[in-house]
Amino acid sequence: MHWIDDLSYLFGGAFLSNAIPHYVSGVVGRPFQSPFAKPPGEGLSSSTVNVLWGFANLVIAYLLIGKRRREVTFRA
Repeated sequence: MHWIDDLSYLFGGAFLSNAIPHYVSGVVGRPFQSPFAKPPGEGLSSSTVNVLWGFANLVIAYLLIGKRRREVTFRA
């Protein structure tokens, strides 16, 4: 395994762990902080924004972990 694979797994794990609280809070209907809150870093975002942000993080995590995993598997 190359160092770029390790880096991909590291950032993929970070995005995956960030997706969980945003997606769950959005589905439950509770406001939660996100980068789109007003004022940034202090306010709360709506549940819709959190579901979308959580889903975007899941997609990024899949691209970093899932696709990279297939490439590593097929290379061996």
